[in-house]
Amino acid sequence: MKKKIKIITFLLMLLISITSCKKHENLYPNPVEISFTKYSLLGCHWTNFYFDGKFTVINSNEVLRGYIVCADNYPEIDFSKWTLLVFGAKHCNINSYVKKILLQQLSDNKYLLSVDIIPSDTMDAAPLIISILVPKISDSSEIELNVTIIQD
Repeated sequence: MKKKIKIITFLLMLLISITSCKKHENLYPNPVEISFTKYSLLGCHWTNFYFDGKFTVINSNEVLRGYIVCADNYPEIDFSKWTLLVFGAKHCNINSYVKKILLQQLSDNKYLLSVDIIPSDTMDAAPLIISILVPKISDSSEIELNVTIIQD
């Protein structure tokens, strides 16, 4: 019996030491709102873009050029300071109204992007693609997208 207690005690101590050594992410007590700028590609249009309920994190001009076609000059963004977040809203077109966009940082490497959209009834319009320029975010960051379609 004493041997079983020693083994159980040893296993518990081992478990405690393993979990206490595990790196825990620094969760913020309250989400931090991140400022952004809506970004428009004047003279360009998006291509190779899929509406799968996810978004694309763009951190270089080379990657950006893989998603756009421009009539004249390609835009130049200082990606050492900025990240471009791009997403398409399913079942919404360019005539839809984007009521609210909110980007929050939840922890060192986790973000929540919330978007409220009032869809348009217009038929045969181009799909809605939203792009925002935000302070630099790592490619390895976890960003959750929450799109709410508001029906009037």
